[in-house]
Amino acid sequence: MSTLISTNINVATLKSSGGTTAMTIDSSGRVLQPAIPRFSARMQGSGMSSNSQSWTTMVFDNTLVNNGSCYNTSTGEFTAPIAGDYWFSTHVAQASSSPTYGMLKWLKNGSTNFTGNKCYSTTYDSWMSLSIILTLAVNDTLVVQSYNRFNKADYGSFQGYLMGWVAP
Repeated sequence: MSTLISTNINVATLKSSGGTTAMTIDSSGRVLQPAIPRFSARMQGSGMSSNSQSWTTMVFDNTLVNNGSCYNTSTGEFTAPIAGDYWFSTHVAQASSSPTYGMLKWLKNGSTNFTGNKCYSTTYDSWMSLSIILTLAVNDTLVVQSYNRFNKADYGSFQGYLMGWVAP
């Protein structure tokens, strides 16, 4: 049996069974979703990373936003709190002229490599940027890794957010 609803449904707030606000609709009709996992982190301090010419996980140690505590400022690791499609982006200043290149990549769960960008430069401070959309399962992790020296003086950033969930 189906029921026809002939009037508007007026709801300002949707809550979970535990009482947590999942979504609100303001008086202008804007949908606000405060529980969506999202983060924005940047590097803090000064100086350069070591010039080890090996892949190194970048740690963005200062969060501007960390909704759901999904980004770890000690390890540089994002952990997916729910399954879904996530958007990520990173921007880094490559800071080496010997060798004359730097590289960036994403590393999922410590092993799946999504190689991203290689930047050649004969001077310091060439910018490298990556963006990606990935489908992640609960507790999948993602880090940014760099090859060669990079500038740590408040120039690097790493950010991401859940675009949409994936039904089980």
